Amino acid sequence: MDGHFEVPYPEDVDYDVPEIREREKPVEGVEASVLTTCAGHLCQGEQFEGAAIIYRIGDTFLRHFDMDRHALHHQTNMYYPFANLGDWEMANFLLQLNLSMREIDSYLSLSMTKKMLLSFWTAKELCRHIEDLPKGPHWKIRIVPTHHPTTSPVELYWHDPLECIEALFNHPFYAGKMDYSPFCVFTAAGRIMRVYSEWMSSDGAWELQAPCFAA
Repeated sequence: MDGHFEVPYPEDVDYDVPEIREREKPVEGVEASVLTTCAGHLCQGEQFEGAAIIYRIGDTFLRHFDMDRHALHHQTNMYYPFANLGDWEMANFLLQLNLSMREIDSYLSLSMTKKMLLSFWTAKELCRHIEDLPKGPHWKIRIVPTHHPTTSPVELYWHDPLECIEALFNHPFYAGKMDYSPFCVFTAAGRIMRVYSEWMSSDGAWELQAPCFAA
């Protein structure tokens, strides 16, 4: 990092992203002095004041899940439209194999397979179940023009980046695991030894945010 160096710490110490414990009175400018814990030790830190602003509240993935047309069934069976966990695992297994519809039908028609308690017995039934699941970012298609003849059109399949970002931000797995403002952490109030963890703790993140407030 510019003007800094990474301090060597013992290998058996895990320096996670600092956890904010108590906010002190902000100092002048865009810095806010905070006390943080890093590897179980109390450290001095700074956050970029005003960088993470909530403009509006949106629906989370779980809220969409609870509001769809199958919400009543989900109260008694969280795997609906599948019968149970085993039913869903079989469906997920078949889909990840990238089999054709005919190959899936052939597998489901086996005598041993028919002994399983599945909620689908054809590839079409499986696809209908999948279509009932909560949707993620939609695939889009565009024909790419070429300056020379081709045997078939050149097709570009893509996702809207904003839809992908929204899907990530409202996913419950990432709740509480994202940093939205730059921060600096030091091992003591003297601010001599700097602690680096995530990218948001770097000088680069801080310098990238500063012009937004200067404009």
